[in-house]
Amino acid sequence: MQSNKLWPEELSFLESINGDRFQEYRHCPFLTVSFDAEVWILDFGKLEFCTLDFRLKLENGSLLTDETNRLLLDLFKCWICIQSHSDITGGKLISISSAYNSCRRVFSLIDYFLLNAGQFKLSQYGLMNVTENDIFNLLAQLASSNETSTSIYQLPIKLTEFLKREISEANINELNALIENNSELALDIPDEQDCMLQLDKQEIIYARAILWDKGYYKSDYRTKKSLESYRFSPDYEKLFEIIYPNTIRAFTSKPQAPELLFDQINSYVKEYPRASVTTTLEETMSVKEWSAYRSAIRSLGQLKEIGLPVPILALNATDSAFSHDKFSLKETGRFKTVPNEIVLKSLRQAIEFTLSNGKQIFDSAIAVIEAARKEGVSCFTYSINNDIRPLLDPKIQAMGVRTWNLRTLISPFESRHGHSARLTSTEYFQRLRNNEGLFEVLRILFGAIQFSTGTLVARRQAELLGLIAGRSVDLEKRNLIFDNGKSGIGDIREKEARPIPPVAVKMIDLLEHFHKRLQDIGASNRQVELFSYPNMHTGVPGPANTKKYNSNLDLFCDYFETGLNDKGERYYMRQHQLRRFFAMLFFWGNSFGGMETLRWFLGHTDIEHLYHYITESTPGYVLRASKAQFGSEIIRTDPIESKELADIIEKHFGTREFSVLDSDELQEYIEELLLAGHIEIEPIFFMTPDGQSFRIAIKVKESPLEKFNG
Repeated sequence: MQSNKLWPEELSFLESINGDRFQEYRHCPFLTVSFDAEVWILDFGKLEFCTLDFRLKLENGSLLTDETNRLLLDLFKCWICIQSHSDITGGKLISISSAYNSCRRVFSLIDYFLLNAGQFKLSQYGLMNVTENDIFNLLAQLASSNETSTSIYQLPIKLTEFLKREISEANINELNALIENNSELALDIPDEQDCMLQLDKQEIIYARAILWDKGYYKSDYRTKKSLESYRFSPDYEKLFEIIYPNTIRAFTSKPQAPELLFDQINSYVKEYPRASVTTTLEETMSVKEWSAYRSAIRSLGQLKEIGLPVPILALNATDSAFSHDKFSLKETGRFKTVPNEIVLKSLRQAIEFTLSNGKQIFDSAIAVIEAARKEGVSCFTYSINNDIRPLLDPKIQAMGVRTWNLRTLISPFESRHGHSARLTSTEYFQRLRNNEGLFEVLRILFGAIQFSTGTLVARRQAELLGLIAGRSVDLEKRNLIFDNGKSGIGDIREKEARPIPPVAVKMIDLLEHFHKRLQDIGASNRQVELFSYPNMHTGVPGPANTKKYNSNLDLFCDYFETGLNDKGERYYMRQHQLRRFFAMLFFWGNSFGGMETLRWFLGHTDIEHLYHYITESTPGYVLRASKAQFGSEIIRTDPIESKELADIIEKHFGTREFSVLDSDELQEYIEELLLAGHIEIEPIFFMTPDGQSFRIAIKVKESPLEKFNG
């Protein structure tokens, strides 16, 4: 919002309280051009720098930017602008990420009306022809899928229609000749149930050939998440210019059609398929996201304040008539629980790996980065031209490290002798676990430290990503200093301090010393995030982000070969799950390795003090989920431990064979009982001849069983 200097800069947002709404609704902090520009450039910082071209055709052939459509254009533009205005945010100064997400939803809603311009007769009536029933249909359409590419843009239908039309107009003999000369086009056809489009096998091959012939394929698989396993993917930006010519944001990323990917490559991203981390897999939209879209629709009504034509009666109906219970929506997915023994084993491995090898790995990486900088070449080039082993700590040499990086280099020796072919996936992960690449070992170390500290401090991933090297713990080395991920104004976060166990402090000290060494050799001259690791080529630490953080965790899981589920999927753990396990350490402490191991992890001696430490550091909903998981496992394995709870569960599920119940469904029900106050799961502490001990008690409060039926 532009300031008229009546307020100090830091209080300029208060101008909106008594400002001129006609002008205010035409400004927003992320718009970099004038409101009247036909092409908008929006700057959302690190999230996105996007362009909106309003020179679009309506159903009568006129352009949206024509003077005859001025009111409709102003309506759409103001709808975007007000998403960060206090009238919409409830007086709060929201963060740039919140503003971006609100605008992203409005972009899709505007495209919905543009795609249905003929139905609404936009050129004649604007949005005044929209009825209550139209709003209901829009909300129902949104609820039908968790992807707006399906609900709003109807991508599977539109793309199928486009390709069928192209096939019908093509010369089949020419297509067959093209396929014969490019045999890869006919390979890697997925099973029917894995396809997005309504094409048979032959049509898929023809569709690929047509897209290939017209230059609608690209091969930048190395930078596109969706192209981890295939070399070629359709260039959707080009395709969408044809399929969605009169929309403002249809060209943004959409799910890939698996059947159009071809030329499979060996992927090093992860060794096994990923075990699902959430409990809900339905295709419908979540209640939370659907409610956000409903709020975005309702915000349109605010523009009545400045005289723009909005269908206010239809919008008012969203207040009561169209609550989420009228649609088949999924609840926001809870994060699935990883088996306790897998997390505890991984935690032990992470701590042992870090404390045994961390300093030596960091010293070796510094030596290679410094040597490369002195020669004025990249670490990658240096390792091709030089044997890096003399630079390594003897312990790291003994581990098996012999080159800088494995991804495109087998080893300096093998490369010089002409063996630079890309490793197969099997070879890559074998060499990974043989510790042959120093850069991979370095990232495994980062993953181990992330895993350990992430488990033991139980903070949100965003809070861990925001930790700054040199400023992440207090002077006494007893508290973690971080920006609270859920408090503060706008993008300003409140600083908080929470206890941190000594073993985690040791790991953070290792990381901070590493960053200090990088500064000393000139590889880093900025304030860096604690979990930012060096670039493979330059050795300069890049900004920490979610993708890099999770990639390190995946590499750690593959290196230590964390367990597989019954589907053959690996548990690639995420911070959301580790955060819960922090509390689970206590509840299962007597079962896995004993409380002595846990006390060593956390640096406490008094068990009751230890529990207070955990409850202080763990959010209530996370602690409740941990208790529910404990209760679920006890009931499934030893229901005699809590007969009253077993009776309640039998009444609800209609069976006493608890082992056959879905573990997630059982856990969710126990969590509901905890939340309603019907049961308690708490430790009872007592003294024994060997010292203080405890057991977990499941207490059922007096309440008629009928209350639990249903």
